[in-house]
Amino acid sequence: MRELDLSEDTIEVPAITMNQEQCAEALGVSVRTVRSWTRAGKIPHCRLGGVLKYPTAAVEAWVADCTTGGHP
Repeated sequence: MRELDLSEDTIEVPAITMNQEQCAEALGVSVRTVRSWTRAGKIPHCRLGGVLKYPTAAVEAWVADCTTGGHP
């Protein structure tokens, strides 16, 4: 997470995208797994300026959609 310094106050600005390494770390899987899911079209991703990115909100929603059980 980046920090934005506004004089004495510090505001944390959440990242709206992740790279492959950050996505793998957030999901607790290997980068190889994220690459495999990307090639298969299983995980939300996009290219920004030719760079592969994983939108944080889309990945969080994807995980929520993949979640089973835990409902009363």
